[in-house]
Amino acid sequence: MTMVVGLITLLGIGLSYDAVGATYYISPSGSDTNSCTTSQNISTPKKTFTSAWGCLSAGDTLSVANGTYTSAAPPAGKSGTSGNPITIRAAIDGEAKISGQIDFKGNSYLTFIGFKVTGDAHAISIGSNGTGATSHHNIFQRIGFTCTNVTLNDDACFSVGDGSHHNLVEDSWGWGGGRYTMLFYGGPGGSPPNLTADSNTIRRVVLRMGPSTSTSGNPQAGLALYYANNNIVENVLVIDSLANSDTSNSAFYLTSHSPPPEVSGNKFFGVVALNNLGIGWYLDHNGTGNNNELRNSVIWASKDIGIALYSSNTCTGNIIDHVTVGATTPNDGYWNGGCIGTSVKSSIFMNNAGYAIVNGGSGSTTENYLDLYANTGGARSNITAGANDITNNPALLYILRSEAGSPVKGAGESGTDIGANVSKRYQDGLLTSIDLWPWPNETRIKKEMCTDAGVTRGFCALGNDPRTGNPITLTNYVWEYLGNQNPGLVSKTPKYPQIMGVTP
Repeated sequence: MTMVVGLITLLGIGLSYDAVGATYYISPSGSDTNSCTTSQNISTPKKTFTSAWGCLSAGDTLSVANGTYTSAAPPAGKSGTSGNPITIRAAIDGEAKISGQIDFKGNSYLTFIGFKVTGDAHAISIGSNGTGATSHHNIFQRIGFTCTNVTLNDDACFSVGDGSHHNLVEDSWGWGGGRYTMLFYGGPGGSPPNLTADSNTIRRVVLRMGPSTSTSGNPQAGLALYYANNNIVENVLVIDSLANSDTSNSAFYLTSHSPPPEVSGNKFFGVVALNNLGIGWYLDHNGTGNNNELRNSVIWASKDIGIALYSSNTCTGNIIDHVTVGATTPNDGYWNGGCIGTSVKSSIFMNNAGYAIVNGGSGSTTENYLDLYANTGGARSNITAGANDITNNPALLYILRSEAGSPVKGAGESGTDIGANVSKRYQDGLLTSIDLWPWPNETRIKKEMCTDAGVTRGFCALGNDPRTGNPITLTNYVWEYLGNQNPGLVSKTPKYPQIMGVTP
């Protein structure tokens, strides 16, 4: 294992990294006349990122004091090394604020921690320097980002593209954006031609799309992988989105057009799409979209289709495994309109307004070990029943897991449970024994995504918990969506009004 992978893994489970270089300071009350040597003293900091970047070398740290900064983009090519990244850290999480877009152009081994970034069309954009040098092995942790000052717009608030690879976005959250809140893009075009956005990791990120509008005919999504391959999306939540396109809207979106390039080999583990306008998880392309996976995940209360696959070209080997899909309106839990040999297994489809699972005019689906319960349109259409399917009430108390004694316990493939269990963290594609809940940084998330943003819908519509007097947390919102008390709470006093049915 390289030092880089080791570093990412350590950071992923919350351990610290001890920088080996010097620490420099900047503050809105500082002065750029202070030399690099002088700015190693907290009492004589630099004033701007523009000046401070010139001081930083591999292994150094920049400590950023409270306040607002208008430009933080590193110079093109500014980089650390695999063993000694450059760390840019807010002195106090959330109190160092960056106003305006941060562009990364051929930068690598940079680590940003603890900032709130407010952009217009973009907040953070990661790409090449225009002459072939790509951005890679950068880490973004505890970043709150937003682009809400857009109305009719096709940009992405956080975009990763043009050959950017092996970047990690972790324990962060974002809302708004024009077409996408977060986008990984490597499509054709550009001069020189764009490169694909491959082998990146998005981990424990909370996203909310809207209420801006894309231009006519262009889709909107919380997270989009667009001509992007072999990326890992783990424990990402897309909640309460107001996607408002006049074409398709979705929480998670995978797409490509005429190949090359394509959208293949992407893996979604332990993700949740909850209470969004649009499709929950959507593979939509005219190019090539092979071997994508959605595993151990929840798609709930989508206002269109739960899971949809569409293709007019090559689309094979996609897998839906141990997924819980419920309360989709007005359409189906699963719909396949062109992908060949899609495998759906060990999953729950319940209380959907259309069919549980459907093959459209083309495409094919093999399925087994499904629980297809109380779907208004029926269990299946144009799909052969699996030998081990059931139609029993799974008796869910929570959307994130099944309960002891439920008919789905041990009824899945190889004696596993049918449906998802999103209670532990994923790390580099592997399920760990580390608890995912309570969700990290949820106090700051509630403040920034709700109070500071002036949003009062969905999760943000819920005030204080009468059991504790504290603001209702993201953890309670997700766990108590079916109206049952969070099993992690000790108190058994009456819960706040049932969440089920809160509008986005």
